[in-house]
Amino acid sequence: MDPNRAQVDDVESNALAPAQGTAPSKSRPVTSPVDKIRKHGVEDFRANVDDDPERAKFWLENSIRVFDELSCTRDECLKCAVSLLRDSAY
Repeated sequence: MDPNRAQVDDVESNALAPAQGTAPSKSRPVTSPVDKIRKHGVEDFRANVDDDPERAKFWLENSIRVFDELSCTRDECLKCAVSLLRDSAY
């Protein structure tokens, strides 16, 4: 048997072996994506027909930046964005 292959096999078997004497990891409570984005400062969007479109664009760009930072999926982004719309913006 090739000595290098034996060493690789030994390393792989040790890497995959479960750690003995360790406690199972405690799972953290699952935080919803909406709660996460609010903690990062994303604000509700309130608008009416007379509002400046640049204001909406600014809100959307800031929201997208936070979604990207939190690695939100497309579905999470959509859910979060809709949950932040208020008044006639909804």
